[in-house]
This record gives sequence, C-alpha cells and structure tokens, in this order.
Amino acid sequence: MRRAWTFLVILSGCSALTSPATHADTKPEPMVVRMSRTVANVEIENQEFATFTPQAMRSKPRTAGGDLRFGQIMRRLPSDPSWYAMHHVPLAATYRDGRPESLWCDLNLNARLDDESPLHLYDYPTPPGSRAALVDLAWTAVLGGDSIPVSWKTRIVLEPLAPPDTLPRYLLQRVYANTGVITADGVPRRAFLFDGNNDGLYTTEYGDGVFIDSDGDGAVTVDPTDPEFLPFSVPTQIGKTLFEVTQVARDGSEISLRAIPGQQEQRRADVGDMAPDFAFDSIDHRRVRLSDYRGHPVIVYFWDSWCPACQKLAPPLRALYDRLHPRGLEILSISFDQEREKLLAFEVAHREPWPVWFEGHAFWEHPVGRLYGVPVAGTAYLIDPDGRYRGRYEDLEDLEQAVAALLAPKGAER
Repeated sequence: MRRAWTFLVILSGCSALTSPATHADTKPEPMVVRMSRTVANVEIENQEFATFTPQAMRSKPRTAGGDLRFGQIMRRLPSDPSWYAMHHVPLAATYRDGRPESLWCDLNLNARLDDESPLHLYDYPTPPGSRAALVDLAWTAVLGGDSIPVSWKTRIVLEPLAPPDTLPRYLLQRVYANTGVITADGVPRRAFLFDGNNDGLYTTEYGDGVFIDSDGDGAVTVDPTDPEFLPFSVPTQIGKTLFEVTQVARDGSEISLRAIPGQQEQRRADVGDMAPDFAFDSIDHRRVRLSDYRGHPVIVYFWDSWCPACQKLAPPLRALYDRLHPRGLEILSISFDQEREKLLAFEVAHREPWPVWFEGHAFWEHPVGRLYGVPVAGTAYLIDPDGRYRGRYEDLEDLEQAVAALLAPKGAER
C-alpha cells in the first residue's frame, strides 16, 4: 500500500547549514540540518480492519454490540527484531449499518482493551462518512544505556464501510513530524524525518530516513521505495545529488549529511523505455552487466530467502529457465537478503545457475531496487532483446507467456 502525504503547513524558521567550500578533489564536509517538531499529518498506514484480534491483544473491549473489527498501530522497542509484533498497539472499532460507531485504543500499552473507554469521535471530511479520533501514546525507549522519552500523537481515521461484503478501512496519521529544509540540486526543499521501524527514535539502522520534496510540488508519497526517500543507512541519490547521512540525533532534532551534486540523473523506466543499466559481481565471482545481454530476453528477478512467495516460486522459476534458456532466456537475480549465510543456504537448496547479486540491503536501500522502484520481494522485471523494459510481473504464468512471445519467430502468431 502506497501512502500519500501532503505538506499542510508552510515551514518557517528551519535552516540548512551549507557545508564550507572544498577543493574539487576532496569530499565535501557534512552539513548539519536542524529539524523542528511541526504539525504535518503524515499518513503512515492505510489498512483494512481485520475480523481477528492482533497478536499483541490480550483482551477485547467491552462493547454493547455492533460489528467489531480490529487493527493496530505498529510500534517496536529498540531491542525488538524487525518482525516482532508483540509491542504493537491494538485498537478496535464497531460499525453499525456500515458506519463507524465506537473506537478503542490501548492507551496504557498493557495489550488490553477491556480497561479502555471509547474514544471521542468526530466527523472527518474524506471520504464522506468517516470519523476520527486523536490518541496520545508515550513510553520510554532504552538504547545504548540511555533512556529516551517517546511520544506520538496519532489520528485514527475510520472510513465507512464501502461496497457490500468488504472490510472497512482505517488510516493512521502521525500528527507531528520533525521537519526542516535540505538543499537538493541547489534548491532548498522541505523535508521530514521518517521513523521506518516504528521505535520512536531516529538512527542509521533498519528503515529510518528522510523524505525530501525534491520536485517542490508540496506532496510526498510516504513509501520507502519512492525516489524522494533518503534512507539513513546507505548513500542515496535524489535528483542529481548524492546524499550520505553521517549522523542522526536520536530525537530527530538534527541530521548531518554530505551532499555531492552533479551526478548523472537516474530515472525509472516506463514500459517501452530502455531499461536502466547496472553491473555487479555475482556470488560466484562473475562480472555481470545487464547491457551485455542484448539479443536475449532477460528476467531481472528481485527476491529474498525469507520471503514465502520467493521460496514457493524457486522451483517453477528454475523449471522455466530450464525450458527457455536453450532458446535464449537469461535471468539475473538480485537478493534483498541482509545476511549472506541465509542467501547461500537458499542457493545451495535450489541450485540456481544464473548470476546472483548480494549487497546486504533491503529493497528500499538497494541501489538497483530503488532504481527500478521494486515494491516487494518476489518481483520480476522483463527486459526484451533490444534492452527495453517490457513490464513487471509477480505471476509466473503471465511472465512465461510474455517471455515466450519475445522468443517467438517474427511474424508468428502469439
């Protein structure tokens, strides 16, 4: 789900301290960007309610009836693994005649809703019939021996039940964000920090980063795969500027980053465009470049070993390769694994013969994953023999039909 976010305030009093002049053959000094806590209404989730209780919920609310549905606000403690869900904040809502009626949220963070009172709901403008509530969550995060207070003001928006036989949806908005100004391609642009791992802190670890309104349109899509997202963990190019974050204040009050302008701009291809070229050294020490495969249809496959869909897809993908490789098909495999041992174990189990790239980065951090805008592991991009991008596929049957069409003799019926 892509999450839309729009600037609702004009940022003022925010400044970016530019780096001092440097010689052409030296790296520029990092600049410090100071951030301020501002009303911003960042939409962080847009989800369907569930009919079953979240993993972190120990008790349901006391309700007088109605259609009871369940959701959650994702929250982690710094010591939690990225997949851990037991510190999420459960919530529940009742619907009557398709309209939201009541809402409960675990404000005291004890995983129970039977000790919570219904929240005050007010009418929300979009979509018509929606109602919303504001909740305040506060706790202390412990990181590196330091105790750091965390507070979130979150708006929960309950949408009305839309078509029959569907589940209602809820939106989560972080009311406040740490905002500032970052210069990209010589132009000051508004920006806000993103707590990607939902632990209330800002670090160079998994998921955190900053969104930069690089085109100046006042709207940013809150999605880590978006070109306007700069992860803290890896150097990333936005527009023609390469950014490297060197330090982040845990409370989000400032970040230090090095900006190197004058890069060749990278643009994601539309269907029919030439596919963005890339090169890598495979895990079996082959030097691979996409453009070297001209004359062959190429599947560029993005995956990781822990993805259930990728595990299920591995045998039929190998069978597809065995059938069509003699006719010219090639596969280049790009792993989003962060642990090399798990990748190698997967490769030993499935004995895949094509080149595999391991970089140790998740899909929103991987340079080619970002270049191609990969939304999820288990995604294939088809490149035709002329090097043009022909489409993205998650269904293997559709992919095989598209490859077969490229391999068919000219003039043959499809």
